[in-house]
Amino acid sequence: MSQSPMTDEEYLVFKAKEAQKDEFAAKTWLMIARTLYPQNFKIHFEAYSMHKLRGNEVEAARCLELMFLKFSTEANLWQEVRMILDCLRQEITLDATSSKFLRDVYYSLSVDIQRGLLLTAAEKTTETIEHCKLVIMLLEMFPECTVQQGLKLVDTLLMAEKHSNITVPVNSMRRLLVCDILPVVLKAPSVDIPHNILYRLLHKSIEFCIYSIIRPYGFEERIMTGPSSGLWEKITNPETPWLNLGGIVEGMSQRFGWDLEIGRASCRERV
Repeated sequence: MSQSPMTDEEYLVFKAKEAQKDEFAAKTWLMIARTLYPQNFKIHFEAYSMHKLRGNEVEAARCLELMFLKFSTEANLWQEVRMILDCLRQEITLDATSSKFLRDVYYSLSVDIQRGLLLTAAEKTTETIEHCKLVIMLLEMFPECTVQQGLKLVDTLLMAEKHSNITVPVNSMRRLLVCDILPVVLKAPSVDIPHNILYRLLHKSIEFCIYSIIRPYGFEERIMTGPSSGLWEKITNPETPWLNLGGIVEGMSQRFGWDLEIGRASCRERV
């Protein structure tokens, strides 16, 4: 059975791959290909892959930026972006050189593209927990996004927990809300949160922290069998829930105008 003939675009990519041992020849073939077929994603992705193979993070970042701007719907692009973001979060195991290279590629991008990649990746993610983790990463790296994304993220987790079948206060969604999101959002005075929502969040935070201390023996094993592996890492230590709750109460006090020193003085007098 004879193979179908290569298209012109495929031929140019083939010649670039064939010439990989000669860096300048390979670049020349890809330059010709990109000039003749600027709208061909495969050619641009091959150029990115070539620079990635050679460890040239600056050129790879230029290719990635161009693909993000011109081919934002391509599945292969987002597969590569997710690998880069997972390396930033250290959630995948690659050799040290590969992980460092992908992180260097990301940080070689312009700040606007860094922010855009994170935001678009979060928007493309349909799984709630993963979406929230990416938005948290966005807020940590780009605090100025808290105004636009902070309250939306709180609402997303509140709705997800409401419509889930989880009946215990300690779960992956509540943990993200109490331990990761609220500390960031409450520190941003420009994020306007209605008082009724703040009271609801305070109640959920108290419930989460208290229950994490009095949870029954073996409860953590059942929780960790779900998608929230590692849930108890930050709350196993008995001091941590109180520190989490203390930080949230501190943030709430600034929103409500509470004077916490009066309460502390009253407690010291009783002791």
